[in-house]
Amino acid sequence: EWNGMVSFHQLEALLYSDILSHLVQVEKVLYICTDQFVSTILPGLGNDVMSQLYSADCIITESNTHHALLRTYNGEAKIITAPTPEKVEQLCRNSTWGLIPNLLVIGITTYILLVTAFRHDIPYSIHQCFAIITGLIIEAIPFLLLGTVGSTIIRYFVPQRVLLKLLGDHSLKSYGAAMVSGFALPICDCAIIPLF
Repeated sequence: EWNGMVSFHQLEALLYSDILSHLVQVEKVLYICTDQFVSTILPGLGNDVMSQLYSADCIITESNTHHALLRTYNGEAKIITAPTPEKVEQLCRNSTWGLIPNLLVIGITTYILLVTAFRHDIPYSIHQCFAIITGLIIEAIPFLLLGTVGSTIIRYFVPQRVLLKLLGDHSLKSYGAAMVSGFALPICDCAIIPLF
């Protein structure tokens, strides 16, 4: 929560500093205000509050009385009037992926239709290409999953100082640790790339 008494850009500078940028990120900014605040206080507050309003992805108000005024400050933000707590929670949880999941579903559906329903309508050589691609994908998925799970475990349960101590230099100890870890970790590139 940022109360607007200091410029929002100062918060962004803090969050994007070298110390915090790899730990946190701003995904969405919600600006919440009452009708009385918009009509009486907002015009006199100056640039510090304005910077927060300009940066908002969504503005939440009590009623639609001041939508036109709020649009003059931020024409691109989505304005929502008196949302339920569930709606606010949904706004906070919304993914910022945009069209990517929809395009992925469309692509997978098209691919499945081509290799199943329309397989007699496409040339045999193209059908063979689809069969090989499908086989490679099915073969790679378990190893990608294994590599992703392994990398997550390493990321959250093995401190960075331990990794640097074991693998950080060009010594026999580092090469030995890498070889011993090779016995426990899968060696195909599908799993090694996420781990790396």
